[in-house]
Amino acid sequence: MATSNSRRHLFAQQYHDHVSAWLQSGLSQSAFCQMHQLPLSTFNKWVCRIQGSSKLSTPKLSKQKNKVQKN
Repeated sequence: MATSNSRRHLFAQQYHDHVSAWLQSGLSQSAFCQMHQLPLSTFNKWVCRIQGSSKLSTPKLSKQKNKVQKN
């Protein structure tokens, strides 16, 4: 059972790292996911999860996402 929890934690940490990298990239979610071969729907779910838990030390994701879409 510990292995399963460890894998789950590793998976969550990887997506947290991807979301942080996406915020710094200035790319759209779609472009970032294509570049890193990530499923867009899964990535979007993780963005929403992380936004809800406020684990990132950057501005709210929705504001950041709007800036990227306007550019």
